Amino acid sequence: MQQYRCGIRLVSVALGLFVAACLGAPVRAQALSWSTSVPVDSHGRPTSVSCPSRTLCATVDTNGHESTFAPDPSAPDAVSDLIDMGDPSDTACVSAGQCALESIACPSVAECVAVDVNGLEYTFDPRSPGAPRDAYIDPADNGGYSLNSVACPSTTRCTAVDSIAAQLMFNPLSPSGAKDVQVDTRNSSVELDSVACPSTRQCTAVDSQGYAVTFNPTSQKAFLKAVVIERGQFLNGVACPATSQCTAVDRHGNEITFDPKSPHPHRASIDTYGLNGIACPSLRFCVAVDRHGRAVAGDPGHHWTTSRLSSSARLEAVACRSSSECVVVDSAGEVFIGQ
Repeated sequence: MQQYRCGIRLVSVALGLFVAACLGAPVRAQALSWSTSVPVDSHGRPTSVSCPSRTLCATVDTNGHESTFAPDPSAPDAVSDLIDMGDPSDTACVSAGQCALESIACPSVAECVAVDVNGLEYTFDPRSPGAPRDAYIDPADNGGYSLNSVACPSTTRCTAVDSIAAQLMFNPLSPSGAKDVQVDTRNSSVELDSVACPSTRQCTAVDSQGYAVTFNPTSQKAFLKAVVIERGQFLNGVACPATSQCTAVDRHGNEITFDPKSPHPHRASIDTYGLNGIACPSLRFCVAVDRHGRAVAGDPGHHWTTSRLSSSARLEAVACRSSSECVVVDSAGEVFIGQ
């Protein structure tokens, strides 16, 4: 996405766009060019993807596998390993004992953290993931609570959210001291589905009933006031490129952009299908993915461009290192690279 500095004449920029940028008017976001699909995971349906560098990404799936690959359509060099054997007696696990991994965050090329449906977190080196460290950080009386999303703003600080509206802050290098704190407690049926942490002291999570809750994960303060940003809607994902701006997406093709410290949400319909996830590498550029193989890229509150990536599989997750570097993973275990 191009940026323009007021007062400097750029020959290659049309005068109308130059004036609009100087006056603060929205400039149409440049659409990404997407590669054809590249297979990286043949073991299960991918659920999440994270890219800690320009040369390394990792995804996790519903059968307990992690796949590491290079975001290069010509040579992805994908390697998959089973990292989550889980509990064979738990109904959330498949017959062989693998549990579904719900989310992954990689704060460095040497460290990724994944969470599963049975209350476990796994910390591993994505370059050699065969021997992960695991910890039961969210146990229940019968198995564990589902950990739905994880964000790691540093290599020693991660925050996960779960199916009973709790947040868990932990050090992935020493996770045994994790404590769950209910932060969204309007009723027992609420579950937190996605979390983003733009800093180590601020996280925003969205829930299954259209609310967002912002909290300091280090304070262990419970019973926070959740703020409605889209009443009654299932919010599937949230991205916060700064502590002053977040964008959430829902199952009806809407994006909701808001300041988590003073929510006055701006809602816009950007797709005719349900959106599964979103990444916002900057305040002015986000990419959301939907259930019918389409990626929608644009400026929150302004112009969005739709690109069809897959004709047969739903898009599950997206990660963007910058406005010109994005990776999308679909339900068939294939990735698309946007540049």
